[in-house]
Parts: sequence; structure tokens; C-alpha cells
Amino acid sequence: MYTVRVREPIPEDWPLMVGDVLTNLRAALDHSVYGHAESRNQLTDKQRKALCFPIIEKVETWDNRSPGRRSPSRGCSTPKCSA
Repeated sequence: MYTVRVREPIPEDWPLMVGDVLTNLRAALDHSVYGHAESRNQLTDKQRKALCFPIIEKVETWDNRSPGRRSPSRGCSTPKCSA
């Protein structure tokens, strides 16, 4: 475990910048998944809209009820893709 001690107040605009950075990183991950899936398969509109980079804390919490999505421990979720 780590402990952070702040000696000076955090500038007011930092939370906005950190949020923007995290949003952009997530968008980059989604973009890479979309590009990979699109280059390997002819996707339907429904599949295009459902594509995203899965971010989960534990594999056990993965929701398998969504059609077309598989557990990360079982490999890729796109059609014709082998892990």
C-alpha cells in the first residue's frame, strides 16, 4: 500500500486535466479494439456499436449475459478471432 502526502494544495484545474487524460486514454483503447476488429471481420452495425475495450477489476465480475461478449479468460470477443 502507498501513502501520498500533499504538501501544497492541488491546483483547481488538475482534476479536470486528470479526467481529460483518463477519458482520452480510454478512447485510445476503444479505438485500438475497433481498428483491430474492423480489420479482421466485416462487422454489423450492432457489433460496431458494442465494441469497446473491456476494463474490469476481477475476471469473476465479468458480465457474460451480454450477447457477443466473452470472459477475458476465454479469449477474444470478436467473431473469427482466436486468442
